[in-house]
Amino acid sequence: MSERGSTGDEVGLAYEAVESMLTASPTVTGFVGDRIYPDLAPDDAEYPFVVYSLSTTNDLYVIGAVRVWADVEILAKVYIRGNTYEPLRPIVRAVDEAFSSATVATTGGSTMSARRIRQYAAVEEYEGGQLRALGGHYRFFVQST
Repeated sequence: MSERGSTGDEVGLAYEAVESMLTASPTVTGFVGDRIYPDLAPDDAEYPFVVYSLSTTNDLYVIGAVRVWADVEILAKVYIRGNTYEPLRPIVRAVDEAFSSATVATTGGSTMSARRIRQYAAVEEYEGGQLRALGGHYRFFVQST
């Protein structure tokens, strides 16, 4: 479990759910093994790998200043070194399918409605070659108990 997943806040619960969904998918782990990292991959990480990080969050409050849930947006990216996005596409599809679970129970709450809201693509020069990332921004509704 990621460090954030142990904090008990809604962002931590979302991180716990993301890690759980990705590692439970035999298709995702078939592509990347255990190379699924919160926030930042290690410098020596083998490609391809997945990195997920917080993009933004908004809380929903009701009368009496009671927080009902947090709308947590997570950016999930698959990285590879190369000159084309093509090897990334089946991995990104697998990540997208892994997030299609309706509800995931987490320690201290639940995470619902994991759906992609925007795609993501980036390329940059890296150590004499190209580093490519493909993925998406996913919205999670998280409720702590």
